[in-house]
Amino acid sequence: AEKFVNVDPTYIHGVFHGLKKALENKREFEWAPVIRLMQWVVKQNREIPGRIADHSWDADPDWGWSRTEIARLLETGFNSEANQIPYSLNEIVWETLLPITEDPDPTTEMESKTSMDPATYSINTTRGTAFHSMISYALWKKRNLLIRTNKEPFEVTLSDIPEVFAVLEKHLDTSFDTSTAIRAVYGWRYPNLAYLDHEWVANRKEQIFPKNNEAIKYFNAAWSAFIGFNHPNISYIQDLLSEYLYSITLIGVVDLQIGWGTNPYENLAEHLIVYFALNMIQLDSEIMKSFWSKANPQLRNHALSFIGRNGKDASKVMIKRFVKLWNSRLVIATIENDNTQYAEELKAFGWWFVSELFDDDWCLGELEKVLQITGEVDIDHQVIEQLANLSSKYPLQTVSLVERMIEGEKKGWGMILWSDHVKNVLSNALSSEDVEAHKAAEALINKLAARGNLDFSALLMG
Repeated sequence: AEKFVNVDPTYIHGVFHGLKKALENKREFEWAPVIRLMQWVVKQNREIPGRIADHSWDADPDWGWSRTEIARLLETGFNSEANQIPYSLNEIVWETLLPITEDPDPTTEMESKTSMDPATYSINTTRGTAFHSMISYALWKKRNLLIRTNKEPFEVTLSDIPEVFAVLEKHLDTSFDTSTAIRAVYGWRYPNLAYLDHEWVANRKEQIFPKNNEAIKYFNAAWSAFIGFNHPNISYIQDLLSEYLYSITLIGVVDLQIGWGTNPYENLAEHLIVYFALNMIQLDSEIMKSFWSKANPQLRNHALSFIGRNGKDASKVMIKRFVKLWNSRLVIATIENDNTQYAEELKAFGWWFVSELFDDDWCLGELEKVLQITGEVDIDHQVIEQLANLSSKYPLQTVSLVERMIEGEKKGWGMILWSDHVKNVLSNALSSEDVEAHKAAEALINKLAARGNLDFSALLMG
């Protein structure tokens, strides 16, 4: 590694990138000489005299890309199981990382021009990457301190890692660092910061997530990253209740964004559903009432469909709470009698119907209520398939529900996809001992034939 001293950064950043890939493939190498090369790099003037930053890819415009790759390699090394950075190198590692946390990239001008959201930008800029690496450094150091002191995790705090404490404090001050990308790191890595020092992060949450119009861009950056990249946790709703409430007030007002197709408001809805399932918040709580009143139909649909899509491990107590939530939403939709506001939300019941979480009798009854209001449901093909699965036991109800779905089908190609399952429903009704089911199946077959679907008529000849 040290033979690359005085080599052009174009090649050095490639060396660091290659070593990172080696680490990810569980390859081992000696860390000390690699870190000495890193130290030499960070001591160089960032700008290269005579080098024109034309971004041509032929040559690195400066030492910025090499610094970024150093931060990425160090972070991978802090977390590596196969070849973790030895703790004996702690001091030289910090001397290497600290200058990168002060790198000028990103500047205010750069942030104003990028199309990336702050969280995405944080992993594509030098200082942002260094901040992620610094937090991994702090976690690495805490792990090693716990081993050496036999203390409990809460006994080792940022006061034991003063070098990181100083940088975190300095960059929280917007008069020093105006970057929204850096603020996104605080939000994204909030759980890590809370583990490092819960008291510190609790006392700084108003700075991390400032709830005022003047600092709205910093709240948006930190909150979008927090809610977008962290699964719900009981401690979050306890520590950040006011932040959750504030974020709800921004629904429909502020467009929060994160790359990778993540919608922070959808993540917010998922968090609230989990907290509700865990009995941490109640239907009549301020936070729940506020969410359902502020959320648009599509977001309410997402909240309800999330239950059907992800509730497979729900306990009986949770299922009862979900039913209570559903009943409350259906009551409101029925009272308001406004299909434009509630049809989209109620269509999410399709996910509940196919989830097999709920009692079959209850599901069939609720599906009928939904179809009366909406005429259709989400994932209709799977709903029809589930109706076919239930048709032997519930021949009359399933024929009736299939008919409702056919009547409400607006796409024009539903019957092409549904045909086999509809035939199963009708066939089971025709072969059942339920006279009414038999009559209902005959009537539906004749109706379909009148519309040109003649292939169903063969069922009557069987």
